[in-house]
Amino acid sequence: MILALVLTTIDQLPSPEESILDTRPVMTPLAFRSFPSAEFLAARKRVTRRQNDIMLPLGPRVPSLVELLLHHIQVSPESLGARQYEEDLEVRNLLHLLQNNTPFYHHYDVELAGNERSRRKQSHPGPRLVYLTTASLIVVPANLVAQWDSEILKHCRSGLRVLVLKSKTQMPRARALASDYDVNI
Repeated sequence: MILALVLTTIDQLPSPEESILDTRPVMTPLAFRSFPSAEFLAARKRVTRRQNDIMLPLGPRVPSLVELLLHHIQVSPESLGARQYEEDLEVRNLLHLLQNNTPFYHHYDVELAGNERSRRKQSHPGPRLVYLTTASLIVVPANLVAQWDSEILKHCRSGLRVLVLKSKTQMPRARALASDYDVNI
């Protein structure tokens, strides 16, 4: 039953955590770097205001059709059925660009109006980068990991990208977990 739910939601990207104090647009590295829309301009200004060491382009430019397509595939994978285009993207040497264009949003620690004195002493490290992924995380006891792995092999198509993490397995980076796998056990 759970495996059916995982497969049904395989191409659905979650929404950013809601906040009444802060807007959280879904971005991709391509869009954040160069798209000229108002939400991306505001996000770039907010990051550079807090961190002077980030180097961004001087001004937005018109994105290419390929960049727009890579952004749209990552931000709304359920609308395009992105899996069916992976072979075409690989033939055109664009698959690595798609995998490096993992959707994210910035999570700022928003401070409510309060004591001005305490805010002066605090440093503002900038936003936390939160990746959005279509992958499912399945948490099971250690004695059931092998059973889940065999059930996935038995009932799912071969194109499913599964990562089985055991106690001695090194955890991949967050970006790799978000873009390289469909199911993490």
